[in-house]
Parts: sequence; C-alpha cells; structure tokens
Amino acid sequence: MLRLSTVCALSVTILALGRWRRGSEAVDEDEDEDEDEDENQTTYEQFWEHHGKSIKFGVIDDRKNKAKLSKLLRYPTSKSNGKDISLETYVERMAEDQKHIYFLNCESIEKCEGSPFIEKALKKGYEVVYMTDVVDEYLVQHMTEFDGVEMQSCLRDNMKLDKEERKAFKQLKEEFKPTVEYLKELYGERVATVKVSNKLDQSPCVVTASQYGYTANMERIMKSQTFGSSGGFGSPKNLEINPRHPIMVAIKERVEDEDTASINHLAQLLLDGALVSSGFTVEDLGDFKHRMTAVVNKDLDIDAGRLVEEEVADPEEEEEEEEEGQEEQEEQEEEVELEEEAEEEAAPKEEL
Repeated sequence: MLRLSTVCALSVTILALGRWRRGSEAVDEDEDEDEDEDENQTTYEQFWEHHGKSIKFGVIDDRKNKAKLSKLLRYPTSKSNGKDISLETYVERMAEDQKHIYFLNCESIEKCEGSPFIEKALKKGYEVVYMTDVVDEYLVQHMTEFDGVEMQSCLRDNMKLDKEERKAFKQLKEEFKPTVEYLKELYGERVATVKVSNKLDQSPCVVTASQYGYTANMERIMKSQTFGSSGGFGSPKNLEINPRHPIMVAIKERVEDEDTASINHLAQLLLDGALVSSGFTVEDLGDFKHRMTAVVNKDLDIDAGRLVEEEVADPEEEEEEEEEGQEEQEEQEEEVELEEEAEEEAAPKEEL
C-alpha cells in the first residue's frame, strides 16, 4: 500500500516538475507578466508549495533518484527568517568547524524555535533545519546524509561533540557520576538512562529518544492515527542533564552531602518538566499531582493533613439574611409600582 501510494506520488512529482520547467521557460520569455501576478513568490516556491510532499515521498521510496530529489527539498531554518531554503544552501553557509547538518522535527516552527534541544547548536552559531511535516519523520530515516554531509538529529541522544569539547566534557561527566547514579535509582523505569548532556545551554535537563527509538514528535503522530495507541509506546527515553545549570549543580551538592531525601520530590518534578518541554507526556498524572502538591505544601510551610474546618451556619445570621432579602424585594416592588403610576399619569397629557 505504501509503495503504491509512493509511486503515484512520484508520478505526480515528475509531471508537476515538467510543468514547472515549461512554466520557467515561459517566464524567461515574459518576466514582466509573472512579476505582476506574484511579486513575492518565485515559480519554484509555488511548485514546492503544491508538490513538496510528493518529492519527499520520492526521496523515501526512490533510491535510484534520491540524491537528485533531495536537492529539490526546501525547509525553513533558524537563520532563514521563515523562508524555505535548499539543503545545498545550508551546506554552503555552514560554519567552518561544523561537520553535520543539524535538524529538528517538531509540530510547528514556533515549537522548534522554543525547543531546548537546539540551545547548544544555536550558541555555537550552527544553523538548524526545522522539519514540521509529518512526512519528515519518515524521510530522515531514509536520508542519513546529504552531499556527503551527515544528517544529525537534535532530538537523539547521539548528538556528537567536537574533539575539543569532548576533553572538557569528560571531566564533567566524572564529577557528576554520583548525581547520575542517584537520579537513575530515583527514576527507576521512568527513564532508560541518565547522562550528562552536551546539547543544553539554558535548560537544566531534557528527555531524548534513543538512536532508534520514537521521538516525541513521532509518538504524537502515532497516537493521532486512527488505530494509534493512547498509552506509551515503550520506546526508551533518556534524561540528559546540563552540568553547568545552577539546579543541577545544587542537586550535585546535595548528593555529595548525602542529603537527598529532601529533594526527591523536586527531582521527580524536574523529570516531569523535562518530559513536557521535550514534547513527551507525563504518563501518571495522579503521581504528578501528589508531587506538585507536596512541593507547594512544603514551600508554603503547610501541613497537608490539617484541613480547614467547615464553618457551621448560625441560625440567627440566616434569619437576618432572609429578612434583608425580603426587604430588598419589597423595595424593588414599590419602585416598579411607582414607575407604572408615573407612566399612567403621563399618558393622558401626551393625548392632549
């Protein structure tokens, strides 16, 4: 079924590409007419808008022509100001020390821009490709490189570092080893692994998918399908912590002081927040509610077991309220009667 639909899509792409080429020739003969019709959008942008999805299906299914079709792909990036660019353009303006094409799969451009996964890449001046189409999740599984440059997902746990960063990072990993062990024991089966991250700058932690597991965006797509499961997919999730963030440094100090009992709820909430910000869902909302309540009670210095007693109604106060209500009703009725009498007196004068 997939192959048949893909072949049909590819046929549409070839026909559409032929129409685009013929249209381009017509534009060369009469550019003025084209500018009058659409000054803000080039001919290929129009073609991509209508047939871009078919090209993506061609990249997925047509191995023979994948390299040629991949050059037709267009995506917005962190530096394109919302405009779609080719991967060729991306490669041409890569930083000198950049060795990968970084991309991010998200539900929308706005979520891509606010994602914690691209913090480090943006800080280093690297451009990130934003992929917001459902088909892109399948496309990147079949396109691991472009023009000899490896594609690198910002959502995976295998995001690579430069050699210089690896040396500095090795020491941090050793320093945080007890913290990593504490968090892994605390979280249990909620995460597969806990590791020190190299992709974070402002966020304390994120949850990533393993190299061959479902990303958060892929889980969303699977759940939205007609027969999609409403529960978890069992895909391993990894917690990556930022060793330079004040929160993680404070947790590290508590672990070193062997004073972790007071921060267990906070550490669990940290994972809950990381799941949500990373696009995943918190599976057990009941536990989440209890953790949140416990932290609020502690911060406000409240004893959760002491509930405020219900006030017993005073019979005398109830009688007074009833009397006041009756008086207000009588006053309103008198006002209505006075208004009606005034209208009756005014009516004969208008006739005269």
